[in-house]
Amino acid sequence: MDSFSVCVTLISVLLGIAYPVLIQITSNDKYSSEKILELFENNIRRKWFLPNLIISLLFIGIYLCEIPPFFTIQNEYLNWIIKKSALIILCISTIALIINFILLIDLVKIFYRTSALITYLTAKNKEVLEDNNFISFDALSDLLYWSIQNQDFNASRQLSTYFYGVFNDYREKYANQDGITYPNNFYGMVYMATEKLAGVKKNELVFLENRTVGGIWLLGEVNSPKLSESTYKSLWSNLVVALENDRDDFVMSYWKNAHQYFSYNLQYIYPEYNNDGLTHKNQEAIDDRIKERESFLEFHYALGGLILYKNKISLLKKIFTYTTSIPPDYVLLPKSMTQIFSMFFKFFDPFDRRFPFIAHQYNFPGLEGLNADQTIKSWICRYIGIMFIRQMNIQSQYYNYNPTDVPNLPQTLPEKRHWSDNVQYFKNIIKIVVEEDKELLKNFKYNMEDDRLYLNKIEEIEKAIVDDFNYSQEAIEPQKEKVDQFLESSTKILSKTFQDYKQLDNSYEFNSELEYQVFNIQGQVNIVDKGTFTDNGVAHLNYDTFLAEAVSSKYSGGFFDIFNIRATKKFVFDQSNIFIAIEKLELNPEHHIIISFGFMNINYYIENLKVKGLTMAAYKGVPINFFAARGYGLSDSLFILSKDDLPWIEYKDFDNETKGMYELQLILEPYNVYAGVTDLNTNAQLREKLENDARAKEKDLSKSVWQGIMFMTIIRWRKKMKMVQIFIKDNNESQKKANKIDDITSFDQLDS
Repeated sequence: MDSFSVCVTLISVLLGIAYPVLIQITSNDKYSSEKILELFENNIRRKWFLPNLIISLLFIGIYLCEIPPFFTIQNEYLNWIIKKSALIILCISTIALIINFILLIDLVKIFYRTSALITYLTAKNKEVLEDNNFISFDALSDLLYWSIQNQDFNASRQLSTYFYGVFNDYREKYANQDGITYPNNFYGMVYMATEKLAGVKKNELVFLENRTVGGIWLLGEVNSPKLSESTYKSLWSNLVVALENDRDDFVMSYWKNAHQYFSYNLQYIYPEYNNDGLTHKNQEAIDDRIKERESFLEFHYALGGLILYKNKISLLKKIFTYTTSIPPDYVLLPKSMTQIFSMFFKFFDPFDRRFPFIAHQYNFPGLEGLNADQTIKSWICRYIGIMFIRQMNIQSQYYNYNPTDVPNLPQTLPEKRHWSDNVQYFKNIIKIVVEEDKELLKNFKYNMEDDRLYLNKIEEIEKAIVDDFNYSQEAIEPQKEKVDQFLESSTKILSKTFQDYKQLDNSYEFNSELEYQVFNIQGQVNIVDKGTFTDNGVAHLNYDTFLAEAVSSKYSGGFFDIFNIRATKKFVFDQSNIFIAIEKLELNPEHHIIISFGFMNINYYIENLKVKGLTMAAYKGVPINFFAARGYGLSDSLFILSKDDLPWIEYKDFDNETKGMYELQLILEPYNVYAGVTDLNTNAQLREKLENDARAKEKDLSKSVWQGIMFMTIIRWRKKMKMVQIFIKDNNESQKKANKIDDITSFDQLDS
């Protein structure tokens, strides 16, 4: 048999055997994994086989065509090679194809044998940890699901060892001060494995339960880094799957591992003192560890609420009694009333500041929609209520430790207020637990013969919380920073208001011998909760501006009301006739003035109505002064009068006794405007003065502050004067009847 025949035979055999093998492998998805098939298809041994086969077939065709050489050369040896080139290349391609086939068969053996495939894929660990290429990780995940479904012990054990190492290596490589966040592929693998395990009725792969839903892979064991929010969410999702499938054993497996994790990874950090012997070198680390512990315990209180919601009473009993030490130490359960109350007030937040969307963080299956958040909180708080009953039944194992001691009360006023405002709700929960969960509590062997035992205790603690807050609220003083901010904002707002209305002051010297009418505009005071000027958790976003803005509005409105009273002639005209009427008054730019109260859009008259002689500041030379003020129930108004008929404005000062009693500070010197904030708990003189004030009777003055902006603006107006008021009739107003243009004459001819 010649060389060509040998090559053709070999290529034919490979074409008849190897190609069907490839078709069979790609069509028979043994592991139900697209990732594994993708890895096989992309392997260089698989990718090069078909091109090698095609090249060999191509050169068979070239050889059979017996194409003569395109050129010859003198060298006999080289000339022979050229003549035989088709056969030589065919032989080379055939040899390459045979080698490729041998390698391909080896690859097929790897992908057909589960243990070999696992070894092959785990060798790609570097791609996962350093290149963030997760295709081999996902393929191994699919193998894990397959091994669970088929209860393949050897494969599961091999895969479990791999994943344990990957999670551990990832923690060591990427952990930082913020903790560890695994790739989504890691979280997804644990969740899917949990689902698969939960669906197997008689699972023999118990070690996988401990590592997946049990949390070993996600938590780690010793010297583990801080847990991220993503890891907490993954743990929660796995536990929800377990409870949904009635796998209490899964949850108990997790609880055991969490107990160990908390005991060995979240121990308190002891302080290292600086040279002064007072401050700590490692205070930041201490604070971080306390926050870690609180987050971990918060998670498990929420889990307790979920277990109670699912009515898993036997499971609750197991976690209540699980311990690994003598005397027993239940590290995931409260040790004191302080822990119980702190956690209750953390979850029970009527303003949703801590858990605005708790269903996103701790979702309970079957709860959706608007009421889900409140229902979840209520179940968690009910679980905490059971913790309160449990605490009352603990027998102390240590000297000088009383489990029922009143909790340590919060130090800051915001927290004191939060506890005081909401302790009543906790008392209601205790009542519900005592009344509705008697059988459950008896099952835990708690004392249920005397209901008042628990209610008396919660009432005792309630009184301590409320008394502490009341005392603190009385004792706290307004913060200087907030008082200063109030004074600064009031000065800024009112300086413009007083400067604007100063323009209405008569420029002629006041003659006291004339008959005049007197008006006055005074400041404004409030009695407000002390929280306005302290940090007691009450939100007052505009505490520094709301009084000044009210005073500014009152001052503007006061001038409008006085002008409205003093007007001697009043007319109503449509917008289109306003300046026609003013034209008929025959005003003198030297002697008369127009004053606008309201929000008059002068551009409308200039651009739309095309009023001739009108500018932003004058009408045919007669000055217009604009003031943004509006009297209740009145339209925008224009007042026309002689300049020498403007009022005289005086800014009276207060006596020293008044300034002292109200603790006033001068904020606008030219206008004698004072402002002040005084603590009525310490200012006994003012408190006694205000006790008979009707506005103060509903307030607890010892917990309040007096806040005021005080001034006395005296407005004197000559009795004999003339002033025309023109109302601008709105197109939507039907009650006011507009005057006719003929109703108005020149200013001098009008009666005063």
